Amino acid sequence: MRYIIFLIFVTVIINVSCNRGSNRDYSLSLKKYREMGIPNPNKVWNLEEIGIAINVFSGIKWSKPYILPRKGSKKSGALFERMISLENMTFLQDDTLQLHDKAYLSLEFLQLFDKWSEVYTNPIWKKQYYHRELAEININEVRLTEIMVELTKDVMASKDPVVMMLQAGVPQIKLNYVSSLVNALNLQSHSSQFLNKDLELIADSLSSSIMRNNEWMDSLSKVKIKKSIDIVLDSTSSDYVKEKYLDITGIL
Repeated sequence: MRYIIFLIFVTVIINVSCNRGSNRDYSLSLKKYREMGIPNPNKVWNLEEIGIAINVFSGIKWSKPYILPRKGSKKSGALFERMISLENMTFLQDDTLQLHDKAYLSLEFLQLFDKWSEVYTNPIWKKQYYHRELAEININEVRLTEIMVELTKDVMASKDPVVMMLQAGVPQIKLNYVSSLVNALNLQSHSSQFLNKDLELIADSLSSSIMRNNEWMDSLSKVKIKKSIDIVLDSTSSDYVKEKYLDITGIL
């Protein structure tokens, strides 16, 4: 009987720890991450350096799942910001690169960026430990796909035969934006996973993005977005989030 009570006690403690654990910072010092092979976060990363960081953290997420860099951490916050920073897209400001090169590099950057969600998501956990980090990753992914939509304006206006070959891919780029937006909204519908301030941060960012891109979106895209917004409205208790999205549905 004592053994059974002990097991119940241990189980309760573990569950409480898992529920509250995301408020604790188990991340490492920058020195420790650098010893693992992580590039210097004090400078902009190129695609190769981003790939190195993804490979390192993908390798340790299962063996040491709680030591990934954290948003806002005194120890690892700067590293997390560098990992997902869109400032790493310095090639967009490189005047020596042709437009088609920038388009291809942007696509490669997006393919790498997609992997950050995989790194910070554990399908075994009932409640995701890295909810704040996932919120920030999804916000930046929407921004990234929006940047790529902006780039398509130059692609469509170009008379360069090489660039014109990329015009056939413009609908897919716009679809990528809508998909990333819907994914971020769907993530937000799991309101119990997030702090209210993170839900509000997502709502601010997504609603602003929708307003900026409303004109070019077709009716099917708007229907998809509205459906996802409706799910968020049904799941959230935040008046701020509701107000933001109700305003958006009015313009879609």
